Amino acid sequence: LLDSDGNVRWVVPGVAGAASSIFHKGGFIVASANSPMFQRVEMDGHIDTLQLNAPGVTNFHHDVAPGKQGLLMMVDAVRNGTAILESILMEVAPADGSVLRQWDLGESISRRMQSQGEDPAAFVRYGVDWFHMNSALYDARDDSLIASGREDFVAKIDYESGDLVWVLGDPTKYWHAFPSLATLNLDLAPGGLWPVGQHALSLTPDGMLMLFNNGQASVNQPAGEPAGEQRSFSAVSVYALDEQARRAAEVRRFVHPESIFSAFCSSARQTTAGGAMLVDYANAAGGTSLRLVGVKEDGSVGLDIAFPNTGCNSAWNAQPIALNNLRVE
Repeated sequence: LLDSDGNVRWVVPGVAGAASSIFHKGGFIVASANSPMFQRVEMDGHIDTLQLNAPGVTNFHHDVAPGKQGLLMMVDAVRNGTAILESILMEVAPADGSVLRQWDLGESISRRMQSQGEDPAAFVRYGVDWFHMNSALYDARDDSLIASGREDFVAKIDYESGDLVWVLGDPTKYWHAFPSLATLNLDLAPGGLWPVGQHALSLTPDGMLMLFNNGQASVNQPAGEPAGEQRSFSAVSVYALDEQARRAAEVRRFVHPESIFSAFCSSARQTTAGGAMLVDYANAAGGTSLRLVGVKEDGSVGLDIAFPNTGCNSAWNAQPIALNNLRVE
């Protein structure tokens, strides 16, 4: 935990890597990148370790987020001897590690492609990190899930069926060559930025879709296939979605005055109803710098703290935490 001056105010030993984590009910849930284990870390330093009750799962990766009943957690797994990399989302009960629901985005996308008479084998490539899911959220308004696939697009699926509802992504990428997917892409109003290499999905208090728009083209498409747009800057994009009309509009955007480019990782979280934000440029300056930026409601920068960094190791993600009711006993 850091204060707004960049001072470290709290740290806990005994946690090796906390990229997949969330502040949950007064403590932290920290999931392992190397095993199907996760920890509950209390503010007093007490740690409980739990086992994910899911045969075949090898490890966690990327975000942890609130789900419908439990926590949304992303996992890798081995199925029939084949690695399923970064396309499986699970809803997990944090108290005991039981799996409440699970969705394989590869299966959801394959069903859509097959329903339109297409063979998904050229796109859904198990054994390869073809989708790279890095963020997901639950939307109680229509009982759905929205997931970010860095390599391809943002996708909405039905919570119960797992069926693909729409996608929002750069139409110059490889995925758009498949009509079954291209016809699900929401139209973006002129002047808007497509999500490109995006991370950290969230819903704003006024119901908009917010994300960190990295601007990094795809890095793991089949040889010779288009990787899409490559930008020189990262942005925070907020979209208004009209699902009935199948349209999207980028209604708010923040670009740092220095036009910082953070190719990977990173996050943006709205902190006030008026639109103030905490932005984490986790991979700035070619991965050598971390920039934590506080953005005021008028879009100006009110806080800008830099730390030395390697890759995304200093702060893969950043979450504003209010400790108004913290009691020390």
